[in-house]
Amino acid sequence: MALDPVTKRHKLLLTTISDELGSQGEEYDSFVEHFKGYVPRSLLQSKKTLLAKFDALASKEHLKPGKYDVLKKICEDSGNIDIKMLVEKAETDINELLNTGTEVDSSDLPYYMDDEGQSYYDNSGKNGILLILNSDEKRKGREKDVEKLKGFFGGNKLRFEVFDPRKHVTQDLSTEQVDVVLNDVRRRLNDSFETHYYCFICVIMSHGNEGGIKTKNGTISVEYIRQFFNNKNMPKFAGRPKVFFIQACRGSAQQDSQETDDADDENRPEAGQNDTKDEADEIIHIPADADTLLAYATTLGYRSFRRPSIGSWFITECINVFEKYHKKDHLEDMLITVRQEVALRWGKKDDGAKQMPCVWSTLTKRLKLTENNT
Repeated sequence: MALDPVTKRHKLLLTTISDELGSQGEEYDSFVEHFKGYVPRSLLQSKKTLLAKFDALASKEHLKPGKYDVLKKICEDSGNIDIKMLVEKAETDINELLNTGTEVDSSDLPYYMDDEGQSYYDNSGKNGILLILNSDEKRKGREKDVEKLKGFFGGNKLRFEVFDPRKHVTQDLSTEQVDVVLNDVRRRLNDSFETHYYCFICVIMSHGNEGGIKTKNGTISVEYIRQFFNNKNMPKFAGRPKVFFIQACRGSAQQDSQETDDADDENRPEAGQNDTKDEADEIIHIPADADTLLAYATTLGYRSFRRPSIGSWFITECINVFEKYHKKDHLEDMLITVRQEVALRWGKKDDGAKQMPCVWSTLTKRLKLTENNT
């Protein structure tokens, strides 16, 4: 059932406040503490999320679309003046809707809500940018991955500008050259986001191990790359999605499809047989930055695999799934399908070798890889 514009704007306000305050920290705790003057403590404690606590406030008739006196008082008493400004803006918008019946212009927001009240990153009228960091050294089949990525993101389906450093550098990048590339892309995103970019995707394809991703002259961590694009270092891009696909090994162990004893381990064919190569990433500490997703080809400690004839298992399946489902599913739903396909399909063909992709995400909205909002 479609939401009326007033209810839609109200839900957008509550979702925005929830995203701004998160679920912990001094600001959150102070804000929630001041609910206790309006909601019984036992009821408040039974509500685990901020949105659920708003429902409790509404159940006591202290909150509904356009009725924000109590919410503004909570903001004042807790010192959340920025949140109060959001409330006042929503109050003005709702009054305008009630008085004129016109839609509210929300083009200044980096997201929108559908008729069911679910929030999505707004991709209308802007491009995405795709950065490919691709190691060439002894990685047969890597050109197949690059072709698939450019064909999907840089083709007619999506509005992504593809930034491939290998167009300008004929050899693998050194750590210093990676720094130059990352700084260049960061400036583009941070300085031009209002008119150009709604989303940043970085695909890293290289050899790797527990220590990190290999460059021409060393090793760097995914966290080192990711921190170039966090909200602190790219404040004008805050609230927009930053997505990283990491096609690299994260150790030297090989996942098996079943428990085996030592003798079977010794007799199992090497991973390089049957046209399959391993990508022989690192142990990292990921800070709780919002609007970031890391999609790894494999779980920590294990190899990832690549076929010289078609490319890597992970990137191949990502593009297969994205091609099939991007018009109806958001990114995290599609990545569930990717994990299923890699875990169940690929291992049957490669002498028992298995690979399990994994995802770490703080995306606060749903990310659709489509040209339009709908």
